[in-house]
Amino acid sequence: MWKPITTTTIVKKYREICEKWAEKTSDSKDHIQWQCHNFSYRGMSGNEDAITTGAGQLLYFTGTDTIPSICYLEEYYNANVENELVGASVIASEHSIQCQYKDDLKYFTRMLTEIVPEGIVSIVSDGYDYWNVIGNIIPQLKNIINNRNGKTVLRPDSGSPVDIICGDENSNDDLIRKGSIEALWDIFGGTINSKGYKVLDFHISLIYGDAITLERAEEIFKKLERKGFSSENVVFGIGSYSLGYHTRDSLGIAIKATQVIINGEEVNIFKDPKTDSDKIKKSQKGRIVVIKDENGEINYIDELTIAQQEKYKDINLLEDVFIDGKLIRDESLAEIRGRVLSNM
Repeated sequence: MWKPITTTTIVKKYREICEKWAEKTSDSKDHIQWQCHNFSYRGMSGNEDAITTGAGQLLYFTGTDTIPSICYLEEYYNANVENELVGASVIASEHSIQCQYKDDLKYFTRMLTEIVPEGIVSIVSDGYDYWNVIGNIIPQLKNIINNRNGKTVLRPDSGSPVDIICGDENSNDDLIRKGSIEALWDIFGGTINSKGYKVLDFHISLIYGDAITLERAEEIFKKLERKGFSSENVVFGIGSYSLGYHTRDSLGIAIKATQVIINGEEVNIFKDPKTDSDKIKKSQKGRIVVIKDENGEINYIDELTIAQQEKYKDINLLEDVFIDGKLIRDESLAEIRGRVLSNM
């Protein structure tokens, strides 16, 4: 259980960052559910790993390329794609597609007019020379992009994501110094929202799917805000570094038995190795309750008997899920999503 728990906790942090910057720079939060897209499948250690962690990501966002996670949520969490949005993606090109063309103008033109003439399309853009795409190819395609019934999403995928998106102030190249969002604003323009921040024209957008971390996401939003741009101008592809590059110790998850009943007698058990001088491995003992204290902080009380634990039943945050192998709490994806998002 540690892996999906750890992943979902990290994804929650991404959602918190998106919520914070949308609150400051955007008129709406409708875009947030699509702002951190799951790109991790090919970097995970097998299908089960990808599916369970991807299911956790879908609690906080709806964009995913890990399609089996949607099937998993239908099978185990009462989701139904016929009746609700579980997860979705868009038509997208890939580096092997772009690199078949030696001429990026031909590549982009064919993508926009023949392969995906309408709707959202994500076009990988850094196969050869990304800044040439931004500075030369895209301006030539402005009318095509503006006249399409849909959004064109550019995907740079190499280099420093902060510099590519927000600009490198130390560069002597004007385009690189501005960065992608400002360069696209210069080409397509957009609107100024009620909070005074720039929002790119609907027909153009950007997704960055390489080397994104919590720290970089925060820095990107902060730099965009300083440049006068709303956080909604960029989407992140969250890969296996964020969703898979963890161990059981990343958030200190351990599951231990704390009480047994022998011949009808309650016996509290715990682990406390003498060789563990830092007491990292010391576990709780007896029956446990998890409660919010007077300051709203979550804490636990242990060394309780069954009768003592029962006295906390109205405020205990721990709930039975399985008893003797039987599923006691059978919640749906919609119920879980509703709960976690209402507590943001």
